[in-house]
Amino acid sequence: MKVQANPALEAKKAIEKYNMLDNTSGIVLGLSGGADSVALFHILKNICKEKNIKLFAAHINHMLRDEAAFSDEEFVKKLCAQENIKLFVLRKDISLLAEQTNQGIEECARNVRYEFFNKILADTNSQKIAVAHNSDDCAETLLFNLTRGAGLKGLRGILPVRDNIIRPLLFVKKEDILNYCNKNNFSFVQDMSNFSLDYTRNKLRHNVLPALCDINPEVVSSFSKTASSLSEDYDFIQNTVEEQFNRCYSDSAIDLNIIRSLHPSIAKRCLQKAVFVCSNIEINSKTISNLYNLMKFGETSKKVQISGDFYAIINYGKLLFKHLEESAEEKFEIPVKEGQNILPCGKVFNITKNVNNLEIKNSIDCDKLIGNLKIVNRPICNQGAKSQRFYAYNACGSKSIKKLLIDKKIPAFQRNSLIFLKDDEGIVYIEKIGVAKRVAPSSNSVNIICVKI
Repeated sequence: MKVQANPALEAKKAIEKYNMLDNTSGIVLGLSGGADSVALFHILKNICKEKNIKLFAAHINHMLRDEAAFSDEEFVKKLCAQENIKLFVLRKDISLLAEQTNQGIEECARNVRYEFFNKILADTNSQKIAVAHNSDDCAETLLFNLTRGAGLKGLRGILPVRDNIIRPLLFVKKEDILNYCNKNNFSFVQDMSNFSLDYTRNKLRHNVLPALCDINPEVVSSFSKTASSLSEDYDFIQNTVEEQFNRCYSDSAIDLNIIRSLHPSIAKRCLQKAVFVCSNIEINSKTISNLYNLMKFGETSKKVQISGDFYAIINYGKLLFKHLEESAEEKFEIPVKEGQNILPCGKVFNITKNVNNLEIKNSIDCDKLIGNLKIVNRPICNQGAKSQRFYAYNACGSKSIKKLLIDKKIPAFQRNSLIFLKDDEGIVYIEKIGVAKRVAPSSNSVNIICVKI
């Protein structure tokens, strides 16, 4: 003979196991008027009385079912008045709002619900939101996420506790909740939209789950156990990810030597976390795969677009996460003046004359200049700037500018924004490199300027 579970006892077990009511003086219960929420209403009413916790109820009239929606609202009002529980009611035209905000009906309704719940939470100085999801709901969610190709996170189904939301009935079957209400003469309303096959969840509920129950009558319990097991695995993996992320990530960059040594499962999650930390962007599986391939096989200067102008770029042993603005900067050539030189690109060039304790790298002997000294951005230096040679102050010979910048490990995305000084003979100073040997000061120099950006 099949043994029926007692929802009240199962709810108490879940509350204790998951510490649902720790540090709680007030609970806001989502009360639709259906069997699940009515059962939880009566269960929490008794528990809150025992624990001296205030219970509040919240009902949202989604205005989707004409008179039935207002009938449900009246039912909930009478129930709360009868049991002396303070009720908060919100009426919202979800159909209209969903259209205005370009959301699906279900998504929009959920967002409105939790926004309302959290407002009541703040107004009543409560700590927890209680909702009446059951094990059937968890099975439906697992199936729904599975059909969408969800990973481990989605296959956990519904969690018993998430942030300030608690679900005491999550391990109780719908059938047992209905029996509990009938046995105790608890009236409840029937939402006829739950039978409409226009909604994906209802198709799973009325078509898919019954078919699976023909194979295994305990399939709902099996799914619940699977979800619980996967949730434990997910928590373990996330803890590992956190440890490895702290090892390989700093200052919007990931150390390639470390992350390349990690298992793909951990490495991909570290990449996903890095993107979110740097940009607050949740990336999809395709972008994760592209990032992983870049990380694993990419060479310096290779990059992957994540979103808009946000990129991941390989740069000398690091994977950088940066916003790269397309250079629409106009070419400029500006005569140098003493003091501040404010450039069109926003940089400020400071020129100081005849300074003491000068640093050769950033100092120029003006008597060695040929013609006028000008500030230019790289595109105007000459069309062959990459191949033009530069003899740095501390070098033994000249190198092409491109090779010099590579040797100094200056990232490719920074090279086009570098500032140069030139005289009539050619380039005499490069930002991040320093001064050319032919104009570097010596112990005999007297007419010296110091350059600082």
